[in-house]
Amino acid sequence: MENIANKILSDREQKDNIIKCYTSLYQVVCLKANIPGINKNIKEAYVIVSIFDKKIMKYNPIKRMFYESNDGPYIIYLFNKDIYMKGKMIQLETKNKLGRFVDIDVYLDSSHSLNRTIPRKCYICNEYALICSRMQRHSTEELLNHISKITSSYLKRLIKKMINDAMLKELNLHPKFGLVTPLTNGSHKDMDYNLMVNAKNAILDDLVEMFMLGYTSDLPIDKLFIKTRKIGIKADKHMFKATNNINAYQGLIFSLGLFLVNLGKALKDKLTLDDVYKNIKEMSKCFIHEGNFGARKQAAEGYQIIKDLLNKYDISNMDTLDILIYFINNLDDTVLLRRSKNKDTLRIIMEQFKTLNSSNKLLINQVNKDCIANNLSFGGCADLLVVSLFIFEFTNTFNKINHI
Repeated sequence: MENIANKILSDREQKDNIIKCYTSLYQVVCLKANIPGINKNIKEAYVIVSIFDKKIMKYNPIKRMFYESNDGPYIIYLFNKDIYMKGKMIQLETKNKLGRFVDIDVYLDSSHSLNRTIPRKCYICNEYALICSRMQRHSTEELLNHISKITSSYLKRLIKKMINDAMLKELNLHPKFGLVTPLTNGSHKDMDYNLMVNAKNAILDDLVEMFMLGYTSDLPIDKLFIKTRKIGIKADKHMFKATNNINAYQGLIFSLGLFLVNLGKALKDKLTLDDVYKNIKEMSKCFIHEGNFGARKQAAEGYQIIKDLLNKYDISNMDTLDILIYFINNLDDTVLLRRSKNKDTLRIIMEQFKTLNSSNKLLINQVNKDCIANNLSFGGCADLLVVSLFIFEFTNTFNKINHI
């Protein structure tokens, strides 16, 4: 233990020396998690640093340098001199529920960080943190349990909001080629907007549970899939109860569920987004057999169609309808194939999608009418749209360190 303590002190000294190299020319900001005890590299440290890294990057630093150390992960940012930077960083800490678990030190003209005007409070008893530390009022275990509990609670709320936002962004899109929108039932005589909202609300907590399973579990991939599948079956039941046995989101529960459990695992194990696709492909061995197509085929391919989209385009600059059209042009949608009666008409409509984009409003409306008239709908594409929107938001919330 003494050896580890010495390594922590040595790495802190190294961090201070790095900062000294830059303070004469730049304003230096250093971000690290405030983790008690000897092990500073717990998963919460990476989650917390990743979240605040994204927030600090919005201030457009000149340079960003990430380090791993025995003192935990930390990031050094270089800025032009700004006397208001300390206040900005304190605001970041105070506005976020995880802010008490980070140290954002600001160095203006020397290697000494600028002091706070108001000392920090202890995150357990709300007394001054320095006094609690000196008096050792709380054990390391108590402090770590508190950090874990608050971080998990924060993640649950955040992931639920991300899922909800992605589902609503798809659902509120209009027109949408036979799919349910706020203004029309499309090609679905048994569905409407309110039913879809009820179905969404019924499965949100189950989807969050899948993510938290990946984030907290050390199970191997095959057993992780089995537990995820059980949650998926529970989500199906909740959906069917909310919709009076109408299938609104069964495909999405499957596709998004695979991503959620593996994104949770990636956040815990410091994996890359490529690892997420590979793990989904590995999970697919549990249920794929020759001749599978549709959602299962996409899973067996590690959702290459989504990977290609996100690698090729910055979807923040794309109209949501154009993302849906991308999937329509690149996916054999099983929902569409089941509903199609006239293959010649289907072929003519699908040809129109090849040159279709959101700027051509007249043609968009005409193709939408044709889809409804021929009872066509692109449910599988809608599912992939939701998944893509969620992944994009997730990867832009948990900024890249050496993982997600």
